[in-house]
Amino acid sequence: MNEGLENILEIEGVKKEADQLIMNKMIKHQEELGLSYAAGLFDGEGCIVKGFTHKYNPVMKKKYLCTTIRMEVCNTDFGLIQWLHDFFQEGHIINLKPRKIKYGLSKPQQRWQLTHRQAYRVLKKILKYMKEKNKINKAKEVIDYYEKSEEKKISDGSI
Repeated sequence: MNEGLENILEIEGVKKEADQLIMNKMIKHQEELGLSYAAGLFDGEGCIVKGFTHKYNPVMKKKYLCTTIRMEVCNTDFGLIQWLHDFFQEGHIINLKPRKIKYGLSKPQQRWQLTHRQAYRVLKKILKYMKEKNKINKAKEVIDYYEKSEEKKISDGSI
C-alpha cells in the first residue's frame, strides 16, 4: 500500500477518535448543565416529603407502618415541567386546576411528581448541585433510607 495513503488513513482514524472524544465531553457537559438547572429548579420550587402512614392489610387483618416518599415540583410554566419529566424520564405529570384566590382564579399549574425509588434515583443525580440546606438534608435522608435498605437486603441474603 502507498505510504502516503497509510498516513492519511492513520490521520483520519486519529481525527475520528478526537471527534468522538469531543462529542462525549459535550454530551457530559450538557448533562451536567441539565442536572444543575434541575437542582436549581428543585431548590426554588420543589419539595421532598418522607413520612409514615398506617396501611391495613386485609389478608393479615392488621395495620402496619409504611414509609411514604414523594418529591415534586409545581409550576405554571408547563414547558418547564415537561422538560423535567423528559430529562429524567421518571415520574408523572399532574394537571392542577386553578384555585380560588382573593381576586378570581390562580393560573393553572402542573406538578411533576416522583415517588419512592423514582425520587431516590433523581435525588442521587442532583444532590451535588443542590444549595438549599433543608432540601439537601431531606434528600440525604431519602438516599440513606434506600441505601440502608439495600445493605440490609444484601446482608440478609435476600438479593
